[in-house]
Amino acid sequence: MPQISWDKLLKLEYWFEGIAGGISITTPLIENSFFYWFFLWFFVVVFAFAIALKALQGFLDTNHPLQLKIPFWSNSVIWISIWGVIWFLCRQLSVGFLGARFWLIILGIWFLVLLYFVVKYFIQNYKYELLYFQKTHQRLPIK
Repeated sequence: MPQISWDKLLKLEYWFEGIAGGISITTPLIENSFFYWFFLWFFVVVFAFAIALKALQGFLDTNHPLQLKIPFWSNSVIWISIWGVIWFLCRQLSVGFLGARFWLIILGIWFLVLLYFVVKYFIQNYKYELLYFQKTHQRLPIK
């Protein structure tokens, strides 16, 4: 695993590498490095998770409380993974502006905001919506 130089994280040039007017050129990730495979697999796993969310929606009852939430969540996660792969490819192709590291920060913030709303929903509302769903849509016994 490569040695991380923590002092780079405090420099704006590191995050805005490749921006117009900047001195440096976007450096691609080295193929045999940990970060190369981490980012590649991370975005693939996030995309697979979004597909699994879409598939889960097909198994739920049409009136289930998650039926209204899953499309927004899965679409957001799909877009995060697609933009992540685009960032990864732009980084590998040395496309200056689109391969800059600050796009990764923006994707991370988007992901954290989405995660906040999902966790907030499950903590505050889901149990009540599920109880209401179970109470109003009880299965009738077969006679």
